[in-house]
Amino acid sequence: MHIVINHQLNDPLKWDRSVKNIMSLIEQNRLPAGIKPLQYLPSVDGRNAICLWEAESLSGLQKFIERETSGARNEYFQVKEEAAIGLPKGEELARAA
Repeated sequence: MHIVINHQLNDPLKWDRSVKNIMSLIEQNRLPAGIKPLQYLPSVDGRNAICLWEAESLSGLQKFIERETSGARNEYFQVKEEAAIGLPKGEELARAA
């Protein structure tokens, strides 16, 4: 499933540290099983960010994000994939892996 997280940033310095830590986990292939980041879209003004993840469950991704991030209020929603535009297709995800 695809999950979007809307991050409303209240402490940019804490948020930046959180992002660097998550990026390090990604680079080291140390993310929990069943979750994969697809997009990170921070705003120019540094007050918001949107992330798109692929995950086996919303609750599993939420548990990871809440543990790993600070400096933001996070809102989660599962994407209605059949109505979405621009999501990666299964074969694109397989090639990226």
